[in-house]
This record gives sequence, structure tokens and C-alpha cells, in this order.
Amino acid sequence: FRGQPLILDVSAGRSSVSVAGGYLQVRVAEPDSEAAVQQAVERWLRQQARPLFEDSIERQFGWFAGQGYTRPVLRVKKMRTRWGSLSAKGYINLNMALLHYPPAALD
Repeated sequence: FRGQPLILDVSAGRSSVSVAGGYLQVRVAEPDSEAAVQQAVERWLRQQARPLFEDSIERQFGWFAGQGYTRPVLRVKKMRTRWGSLSAKGYINLNMALLHYPPAALD
């Protein structure tokens, strides 16, 4: 996460995901279900992505605003072949897999 390797720690409990002491701690009702663990982690990644991606866009948008562009609307997606894209309709789509890399990769 954010360029730091984490050890996956899965156990039974109320659904939650957190990072602590080098571990990605995943608590799900069915810890033996790969689908349940994956779903919990993806939901957590989306929650983490939105504020980080919005911050990156905000920090870099000044130059584009000076050129007369309007700020795009962020969409966080799970993409197979792209890191991101910008549509003519004003949407910036960013791959949530960018969270696996150091912050500089996002910028």
C-alpha cells in the first residue's frame, strides 16, 4: 500500500480493513472465503483512493486551470489495462491499483 509492502492478516470478525505495524488487517465474517476478503479489501482501497486522488488532482490542477480547463470529475475504477483516462465529457478515471505504488507514481 502506497509503495510499502504489507503482510496480509485475515481473521474472523466484524468487517473491517486497516493498516497497522506492517500488516493489512482484514476482518470478515467468513475469513476462509477468498471472495469475501477480496471484496473487503477492494471496498477499503476505494475509500482510501478517493481523498488521495482528489488531493493529487487539486495540487496539479492549477496549471490546467490557468489554461482555461475546468476541473474533471473523479471516478475511481478497477481497470485492467490503463492507469487512467480523461474523457471529453469531463471525467478523470483513475485506476485504484495506483494505491499499490509510491505517492510519486500517482502524481
